[in-house]
Amino acid sequence: MPKTFEWVHAIPGFKDLPAHLSHTIIVMLVLLPLIWVVGRKLRSADLDIVPPKRFGALTFFEMAYEAILDLATGILGHHAPQFMYLIGGLSVYILFSNLLGVIPGLAPPTDNVNTTAACALTVFFATHYYGFKSQGVSYLKHFAGPVSWLAPLIIPIEIIGHLARPLSLTLRLFGNMFGDHIVLTVFTFMTVSLTGVLLSGNVVLKLFTPIAVLIPFVVIILGIFVSVVQTLVFILLTMSYLAGSVADQH
Repeated sequence: MPKTFEWVHAIPGFKDLPAHLSHTIIVMLVLLPLIWVVGRKLRSADLDIVPPKRFGALTFFEMAYEAILDLATGILGHHAPQFMYLIGGLSVYILFSNLLGVIPGLAPPTDNVNTTAACALTVFFATHYYGFKSQGVSYLKHFAGPVSWLAPLIIPIEIIGHLARPLSLTLRLFGNMFGDHIVLTVFTFMTVSLTGVLLSGNVVLKLFTPIAVLIPFVVIILGIFVSVVQTLVFILLTMSYLAGSVADQH
């Protein structure tokens, strides 16, 4: 794959950083001011009950919060509100990281296995932390299965299954975003090359130039769709893991 131009190389000190780390910093530099602004407005005493007429950061985060909470309530039940910091944080971070890849000259941090592994391990440790927090030592009964005499067989299977969860979350998100970014990069280079050929040709060939320029926009739309879907898949799996950890054993 040809070496692509990256805007982060124009920032002093960013050129020597790994690509996923430098782009993660960019995502955080975008998210933190947005969260700060939204937090101030939510804490404001004169915040109107009626939503603002113009669509802004506050409206976006309110809609996102309500959508995620409704989804989490359907899976986690009454436990949903206590996990909104984790689920909401992962949702916003992964979505913005994925969408960064549709901007030419930028790469999604989630196309690197280090970033996706960090998110997956966060979910893995949080799952068992909340499991022990809500049920104590009784949480270990989840690994033994419903029938005591099958415990020697069920326990190894459960342990392998739980250890496979972070691996599955890591590779699924990484593979999809890595492939999506490569497709977008390849189509962008093909469009640039094709546009140059068409412009250097006769009048008939020049007529096809607008069509060639539209190709990356189609790929970008597909990239946005993939970014949203992969965020949703990651969050749904996170919710299901958390639901299993805090569910009462019957």
